[in-house]
Amino acid sequence: HALLYQKTGVMASYSKWPRDFDAISNTFQMDDERVVAALEWARAQNVRVTNHSWGRNPLNANAAIDEAFENARIGSKMVHFGATGNFAHLGFPQIMWPASSASVVAVGAIDSNGLRSYFSNYGSELELVAPGSSLWTTDRSGSEGYSPDDYTVNSGTSFASPIAAACAALVISKNPTLSAQQVESVLRSTARDLGSAGKDNFYGYGLVRPKNALDATTPYVFFGATDSSNGWKQHAVYGWIHDVTFPWFWHAQHGWQWTSSTSPGSLTVWDSTCNDWLYTTINTGGTYPYFYRYGTATWYYYYPNTSNPRAFYNMSTGAVEYF
Repeated sequence: HALLYQKTGVMASYSKWPRDFDAISNTFQMDDERVVAALEWARAQNVRVTNHSWGRNPLNANAAIDEAFENARIGSKMVHFGATGNFAHLGFPQIMWPASSASVVAVGAIDSNGLRSYFSNYGSELELVAPGSSLWTTDRSGSEGYSPDDYTVNSGTSFASPIAAACAALVISKNPTLSAQQVESVLRSTARDLGSAGKDNFYGYGLVRPKNALDATTPYVFFGATDSSNGWKQHAVYGWIHDVTFPWFWHAQHGWQWTSSTSPGSLTVWDSTCNDWLYTTINTGGTYPYFYRYGTATWYYYYPNTSNPRAFYNMSTGAVEYF
C-alpha cells in the first residue's frame, strides 16, 4: 500500500495506492498510468507526504512516474518515501524502484539491535533506515491476514518506510512552509549515524529520529530563531522558547503559551499564567514587549526579564500589574 499523508497530521487522511485486484489470481496488479493519476490527484488535495511500500526491478522503472514524483516534489513540496526491498538475502541487494528514484527517499530496515535487517536491500541510493524486523502490527482480519488475530508480527522494509514518512509528516505539521528538500534535510541531519561514519550503503544517513527532527524544526511563527539544543530556540525579539510540544511552547519568562499563529512576526497566544489571550508582534521593530490583552481590551508594557510573577504596565490606567 501507499499512504498519502496530508499536511494536517501524520495520518489525517490517506488513500490506498491504486492497484487492480485480480479475483482469479488473488493478486494486486500495478497500473502505471493510475499511479501517475494518483500523484496528480494528491497534488490537487495538498497532500504533502507519500509512502511507497511497493517496488520492482530498477530496470523496469517508469519515466512518467519518475516525472510525476519530481513535479510533485518541486511544485507541491511533496516528500516521497520508498521501501528499498526485501531481497538482499536472496542475492539481489539492489535498491528497488521507485525507492531508487532521485525524487524518492529510499528507506531500509534495521532490527532491534540496530543492525541492518538481513533482508533489507542496500546501495548508494539508501537515505534512511527505520525499524523493520519482527514488528508487532495490525493485521487484516480473518483468513485474509497473516494470522487469525487482528495483530501479527511481521518484517519488511514496507514497515520501515512508513515510519520515516510519518516523521516527515510530523515535521511538516510543525512548519508547513518547508520545502520537500528542507524536510528531507531535517531528517538526514537528525538521523542517528549507524555503521561507518557518515552516509554509507548499508544505513544511509542513519536511523530516523522523530523527536530530534521535531526539535530541529522551527515553527514558522518563530521564523529566524536560532536552534540551540533539546528543543530550545532563541528568537532575536521574543527570547528563549522551548517548542517540542508545539503549538504549546514554554517561554523562559512567560511560561506556557499556546498559539495557532502561522505568519512570522504576528503572534497571538493563549497565556496559561493569566488565562487570557495576548497579542503582540515579534518581528524587528514590532510591538513586543507590548502586549494587547483581549480580556481587558488593554495594551500592556511587559517589563523584560520579570517572571513568576511578571510585571506589566497598564497603558490605560498607568498602574503596574503582576500576572
